[in-house]
Amino acid sequence: MHVYLDLAYKDHRKRLGRDLTPSELHTAVIEGAVLRVRPKLMTVLTDFIALMPILWATTPGAGPMKRIAIPVIGGVITSAIHTLVLIPVYYTLHKRWEQWRHSRKADEVSASPEEAEEELATTEV
Repeated sequence: MHVYLDLAYKDHRKRLGRDLTPSELHTAVIEGAVLRVRPKLMTVLTDFIALMPILWATTPGAGPMKRIAIPVIGGVITSAIHTLVLIPVYYTLHKRWEQWRHSRKADEVSASPEEAEEELATTEV
């Protein structure tokens, strides 16, 4: 998922030639996430369909297999939620933090030399 999000982010940034605003970042993340929805849902559905016969089995010896299949289904569903919901949110938060940090450093660099000298004098005491 991170690859799709990063490609969409870099594409938007290259096209605009500057850092993205929060709304543009949101649009880029949605575009990247949409590319991953179909493959992830196909994988989840395939795993779920493959494990359903084990859950419905009534033959002797099916008990241990059911105890294995249930957590696997839960893990697949949890993985889908993590991939499709949480990773885009974390990616957006991380990129906004990077932009904030970058703008803060740019502000520090653009400070006048007098202000920098005053700050050094106060921190040395």
